[in-house]
Amino acid sequence: MEYNSDFQYDLKFGNKAETEFAEIVKDSTVEIKSDRKTIETGNIYIEYKSRGKKSGLATTKAKTWVYKIQEGCMIVIDTELLKKTLRYLIKSRLAVDKVRGGDNNTSLGILVNIEKLIENLRIVEKQSI
Repeated sequence: MEYNSDFQYDLKFGNKAETEFAEIVKDSTVEIKSDRKTIETGNIYIEYKSRGKKSGLATTKAKTWVYKIQEGCMIVIDTELLKKTLRYLIKSRLAVDKVRGGDNNTSLGILVNIEKLIENLRIVEKQSI
């Protein structure tokens, strides 16, 4: 996108983003996750199995996945894009699959660095087009 310093142009661009976010927020299919250690480690853990049954990302009906990084900071991702990106990261060996976690380590999930996740969202999105 070409740079334009015109206020009216910027206002339209900003309004579009605000409208898009408002649609996500008013959508009742949003799943929010958080982890106390994320801010220390730079990693997020995304569960897909617990106590031998599919759970978390594998069973969610949510259209949008939100991950709280720290107070006042969250990542908002389309659930299908997140799934595709995690598969890509596992295949590329940039994420670790089958990591034990959750209550009493009874869950399995994917451990991925936040920066790697964000870097690769665009790559996967372009592949899906």
